[in-house]
Amino acid sequence: MKQMTSQSRLKYLLDYNPDTGIFIWKNPTSRRVKKGDLAGNINKDSGYLMIGIDGTVRRAHRLAIKYMLDEEYKQVDHIDHNRLNNRLRNLRQANDSINKKNTSIHSHNTSGVMGVGWISSRQKFRARIDVDYKQIHLGFFDSKVLASEARKDAEHLYGFHANHNIRKQYGI
Repeated sequence: MKQMTSQSRLKYLLDYNPDTGIFIWKNPTSRRVKKGDLAGNINKDSGYLMIGIDGTVRRAHRLAIKYMLDEEYKQVDHIDHNRLNNRLRNLRQANDSINKKNTSIHSHNTSGVMGVGWISSRQKFRARIDVDYKQIHLGFFDSKVLASEARKDAEHLYGFHANHNIRKQYGI
């Protein structure tokens, strides 16, 4: 992977507003964009805003961290799960464990609660949680509400983010 563009180069090329998360071209490097244009395009596969600089396309949230903090994090977490919300206050340094404790509920989830599912052989709801790559069984429950409460209690106990287990957010 190419080395990240320097902070001084980013600040020469772009304006970044940490309160809105928006990048504006100051000194475009392409004839296709003009000074004052919004920078970046949404990648249809990943959902991230991508900005091309000096022949390399980068995720805008990584550029925001570099622009403001002159840091390069291995992983950056969008706290609200919105990949287009590149406000500085919505971005934080992360690792696999932190990211897994702040994930959106999967679209194929049928119970509406991550880690809770119906076990037909027992005619009960099961609650479980994954912590540091280990699955922890929380019990079998007569109702989805009780299983969900057990899951929520475990999320709190193991330090999961308050946004964990919510649907992905789109738009800003």
